[in-house]
Amino acid sequence: MSGKPHLSNELAVFTIAASNYLAHASVLGASVAEHHPGLKLTVFLLDTPPQGLPLSEHLVIVPAEQAFERQEWNHRRAHYDILEFATSVKPACFRFLFDHSARRAIYLDPDIRVFQRLDQFWGGDESDDALVLTPHILTPLPDDGCKPDDLAIMRAGLYNLGFAAMRDTPDVRGLLDWWDAKLHHLCLHDVREGVFTDQKWMDYAPLLLRSSSAVLEHPGFNVAYWNLHERVPRLEGGRWQVESRKKADCDLVFFHFSGYAADQGGISKHENRFGSQPPGDALRLFEDYAGALEAAGVRETRAIEAPRAAFRDGTSWDTACRALYRQAIAEGLAFGDPLEEPAFLDWAAGVAPGDHVGRYLRAVLRLRGDVAIAYDDGRQTAGLLTWLRISGQPEMGLDPALVERFAGTGEPDAARVNYVGYLRSHIGVGEAARQSIAALEAAGVAVRTHDISADAAAPIGNYAVPGARLAGAAAVTILGCNADVLPGVLAALPGDMRDTYRIGCWYWETPCFPEQWANRFDLVDEIWVASRFVADAIREKATVPVLVMPPMVRPPRPRRDRPWLATLLPEVTADEFVFLFQFDVASVPFRKNPEGAIAAFSEAFSPEEPVRLVLKLLNGHAEPRLVDALRSAAAGRRISLLDAALERADSFRLLASADSFVSLHRSEGFGLSIAEAMAYELPVVTTGWSGNADFTTDDNAAIVPCDVVPGALAHGPYPAGTPWAEPRLDVAAQLMRRVWTDMAWREAIGQAGAATVAQRYSAATVGTAMRERLLRIERSARVNVRRQQAPAAGAHASDRTRSAAVRIASDVLRFPGYYLARLPR
Repeated sequence: MSGKPHLSNELAVFTIAASNYLAHASVLGASVAEHHPGLKLTVFLLDTPPQGLPLSEHLVIVPAEQAFERQEWNHRRAHYDILEFATSVKPACFRFLFDHSARRAIYLDPDIRVFQRLDQFWGGDESDDALVLTPHILTPLPDDGCKPDDLAIMRAGLYNLGFAAMRDTPDVRGLLDWWDAKLHHLCLHDVREGVFTDQKWMDYAPLLLRSSSAVLEHPGFNVAYWNLHERVPRLEGGRWQVESRKKADCDLVFFHFSGYAADQGGISKHENRFGSQPPGDALRLFEDYAGALEAAGVRETRAIEAPRAAFRDGTSWDTACRALYRQAIAEGLAFGDPLEEPAFLDWAAGVAPGDHVGRYLRAVLRLRGDVAIAYDDGRQTAGLLTWLRISGQPEMGLDPALVERFAGTGEPDAARVNYVGYLRSHIGVGEAARQSIAALEAAGVAVRTHDISADAAAPIGNYAVPGARLAGAAAVTILGCNADVLPGVLAALPGDMRDTYRIGCWYWETPCFPEQWANRFDLVDEIWVASRFVADAIREKATVPVLVMPPMVRPPRPRRDRPWLATLLPEVTADEFVFLFQFDVASVPFRKNPEGAIAAFSEAFSPEEPVRLVLKLLNGHAEPRLVDALRSAAAGRRISLLDAALERADSFRLLASADSFVSLHRSEGFGLSIAEAMAYELPVVTTGWSGNADFTTDDNAAIVPCDVVPGALAHGPYPAGTPWAEPRLDVAAQLMRRVWTDMAWREAIGQAGAATVAQRYSAATVGTAMRERLLRIERSARVNVRRQQAPAAGAHASDRTRSAAVRIASDVLRFPGYYLARLPR
């Protein structure tokens, strides 16, 4: 880093970025150098680039910290998130350039590309305007219900501060001092409070510099998604031009690619007026820009973590610290340097008058109301501490060292449990088991696990088997396997897990639980199911309690990666909107209805439209004729089949790389894949019946109506006459098309879906419910009796276990077809 800005004829052009945006800055710098020969782009860098990261020859790097006194720099790092922080330093960077001999300075956002000389509005003498801004729009936006609209522009500010040009004058210095003072603590991204980072404050600027400011009405400056309704980019003879409604056609000076990512589809995540079909030759602009970013190394730079503030000892400043620091500022408290002096940490560790938890914990509970409810507003200290240790860090970005410092060293409550399940299997019931164990541990329950993945008809993945916090068996065992295989699982269990209070964790997918499995109720003490739908089906025949106890739904942080998807499916293009459907061929595909998904998609979209359906299937070898039939139905359409056993991380990367999730199932016991897609804010198109009805509504999903009819044939363990949903595929097609075309609606249901899943299936909600039930069981007389009746080590299996073997033999004789079909697996 040079630390010195680069000037050409006393002009500086600069941007502000962190290392994860250096590829964008490189593209901008190359375009500036092309039209300003001899001038390099000055980059005020918010962090230190990783060692070995190549830097473009068109850039000069200046640490942004040099523009501040240390305490003020640390205050802004502590007070703001990364977007707010990056925009808050802008006036100080202008001032820094003027203090280092620049007479004129032009700021550009890093996601801009220049096509003509930038300073053409200046003549080069003292009569030039001291401040030049660009408005978002020159004419009102259409009242077509699309985003953005005029109200959105009013909320964001009249001028787009992705561009600003200033000349060093006393009036400009005064404006910078005023602006910088406002951004000391009011550079907030909070449109409800009337502020939008640094931008809206500059609505005042033309009034404060009435005689020496200008608002550019040149249509070629700052062309972007928000003004394409009035400006059409055209490529004429190798030169980019702008066709304007109210002005003469002119050269394109620079284009602002705000909100654009090549792997997301569309021209910006902030708009839905044009999508992937912008006017004129704009699509060529975006394609060229995507290629330039790729050549500049955007894949490498975007993988760099955004900068985070840290205390002197390296402990990260986290979201709870930021909320608490903002509270302190609102109360008029001062701590000096919040990151390097101890005053803030001492205050955060203290307890406010009348409160029963420390200030740091209070900040966490205010940010997460569901956690406050689950742990009795922090009074249930052991469970809260375990949640903070296991779930607080991934869900809220809490620093483990701060959790230990502020939350104390409480020990988990006495709840203990054994968990038997398919812990390494690529199947839904395996993922549900892994999530349930994580929720139990987050709630302070000590878990001992027993993996039965070798018995599953599914591939085994590279999963870290959870549950290493319990030495020896507990008095309660959760059996994460379905009723059909329960006798065999019990017979193979270690004795200290077998002779316990048994909870059957069962999944079933239709309203009719099989009569032939009713004798399984004798093998368990109670049953946990994932949805009310399953509970209703099992309770009709159950002789033990049946409780709704769903799994936690907490997929890893979304990692959208369309270039990676293109390596799996080369036919997927960057501009396509991707619907994802997934199912296991070895698990009754009739229930998942892949043919229905293909039919609805084919009705909704023509092959010429940039929309694709990806069918992710597993175990395609189990029914090759079905797979061939699906390929035949997909022929000539933008439909891809992906038959692969992906590791967990890649399965979720696939989900995050889609734009919508489709499940036109005939029945679901819970719908884990649907819930996971909703957790990623994907708009979900799904049948409005069965287990997913617990969490999918017209407010958070595209619900497809259906007719429930008896099945004519048997399918796997489901006999003829089983009630099945037949989703109305014509309505499904209409909804899929609306998801594609109506960005505002799909965003609304996506956000509502994520909120629903976070509320109902978080570690705090699910884990606490399971923990409370286990504690109640631990205190019950039945568990104490079972402990007394359990055989000593080395003794023969109990009568109940011997009866399990008898049931296996009986089942084989009564239902030979069912068992023979499973022998190859």
